[in-house]
Amino acid sequence: MAALACARQNPASEDVAELRLAPAADYLVDAFQQFPLVAFSEPSHGAAGTGEFIGALLRHPRFATTVDDIVVEFGNARYQDVADRYVAGEPVPYDELKQVWENTTIVTGIWTAPVYEGMLRDVRALNATLPAGEGVRVILGDPPIDWTVVRGPADEDMNDWRDAHFAWAVEEHVMKRGRRGLLWIGGAHLSRQVMIPESLIHLLDRRFPDQTLVALALDRGDMAAHVLDRLGVWPSLMAAPVRDTWLGRTDAASGAGMRLSTGTIEQNIDVAIFWEFPPRVADDVPRIDHDAAFGAELLRRQQLALTTVAFRGGGIRFEAQRASITSESEPALRAVLAELQRDTTLTLLVKGFADAQETDGVYLSLERARTVVAWLVERGISVERVEPRGCGSARALWVGHTDQQRAANRRAELVRRSTSSDCAPPTSFERRVFARAEAEEDS
Repeated sequence: MAALACARQNPASEDVAELRLAPAADYLVDAFQQFPLVAFSEPSHGAAGTGEFIGALLRHPRFATTVDDIVVEFGNARYQDVADRYVAGEPVPYDELKQVWENTTIVTGIWTAPVYEGMLRDVRALNATLPAGEGVRVILGDPPIDWTVVRGPADEDMNDWRDAHFAWAVEEHVMKRGRRGLLWIGGAHLSRQVMIPESLIHLLDRRFPDQTLVALALDRGDMAAHVLDRLGVWPSLMAAPVRDTWLGRTDAASGAGMRLSTGTIEQNIDVAIFWEFPPRVADDVPRIDHDAAFGAELLRRQQLALTTVAFRGGGIRFEAQRASITSESEPALRAVLAELQRDTTLTLLVKGFADAQETDGVYLSLERARTVVAWLVERGISVERVEPRGCGSARALWVGHTDQQRAANRRAELVRRSTSSDCAPPTSFERRVFARAEAEEDS
């Protein structure tokens, strides 16, 4: 907690004085008076000090009476019932609990860092002090992937639907129920001019205009020298609204290290939180025993992710305004062919895509899918095993500002054919794992 005490409230320059500073925990709690959704991100996943800050936020004297739900990125929604039972204070075996953060769509193992388990433990401790039925709920925002059925590179691992599922969870379990939710997710999902279309904040702003406040932590190490010079002093763990300030008018990418965003800081976020902690120590980093069962399973998932690139990594591309496959697509096509030859039971949905600047994108995308199908059929694959589907420009990989981004959008993706495989995310991610807690709330 010593790091929390280092916040400096006496600006050292007029540039700092222009910023309306407030202790970050106070600011986030107070923001719920105006917004039902407050979205927060630390500078990077597992950044030093994250556990201390989240813990202090949960212990804020008005947090429990203000916030109903915390929607988190680090938990698989298949285990919502496990999380509900745990934060409610019920006994949950550790082997059952750890499935929450171990079995997400993210295969790096980052969620094994102690801060994420610690957050659930802190909510459990908070709820133990509250009257029955008035505890804070933790909603798991990662899609409900079942890794036991993801065995090959064509299997749909739901990683593409991460933002869609998180937005659905917010809509179904916070907004539709008239509740207030703190959203804890990485900054790339929250920057409004991030170069990745259909990110979480795009979906929320479209469904619930002006209902989400975005607060992003800025680390001194990511800031440009001229920004640090203007600040003069780093007011750690202080929050500052950025609109109509010199900081807000600073370029997001070059000035604040928001590398995937375009425009200014104020075009991307509403509030900056100044962040400064000593570097992480060994006890703070992800904990993976590569000799244990989970370590071996994580390695399997990582290797599988590499082979999946040929199917859904944008490796099969097309010439602009044409259905002609580029020569650079040959390795990815050969990998798909090899998998179809290896697994003779595999049937694929071949999804063709167009860039938004191309004319008649729906027709063109279908022709591209048909071109891939024809390539595979010419090499001995039965036409019954490959179904073409034109997806238009709805699922762009990038916003399409540059030739390189537009080229990546002109692609084909292939997934195992199923009742859920389609161009767009499912309209509902409803799973029975939500039923228990909501039945209790409605009773």
